[in-house]
Amino acid sequence: MKRSETKNCRGDSGRKKAMTIEEFYQSVDGDYETVLENMITEEYVLKFMEMFLDDPNYARLTDALARGDDEDAFKAVHTLKGVAANLSYGRLYEAAVAVTEELRGGRDPQKAREYMPQLTKEYEFVIGQIRRLIEDKA
Repeated sequence: MKRSETKNCRGDSGRKKAMTIEEFYQSVDGDYETVLENMITEEYVLKFMEMFLDDPNYARLTDALARGDDEDAFKAVHTLKGVAANLSYGRLYEAAVAVTEELRGGRDPQKAREYMPQLTKEYEFVIGQIRRLIEDKA
């Protein structure tokens, strides 16, 4: 028995229960049923989750904001918003909408920057949950 699987005082394993894809979607305020309907199988859903880990748009967004390139930041966050919508990452989508709308047409770039901590929090949460799900599936 592995150290992480030692029995606790209640007699059950010390390991956490493996996360399901449906539980992942609950954790990110997503719509599991719609995603599954659109992608047909959980294998496809998982494939797109894995691809999201390599999506460059969050890094592109933060880099563009650091450079003061609001136009490129808009393009990056707009794409991130679309991906979050398609994959039904609810809270990440909502955070991306807030930043997108403030950058659209240069409306209020400073306000967009004020919304970035929330977007970062949601992005990092989704990434962490995807990694946990993949780890649990291994």
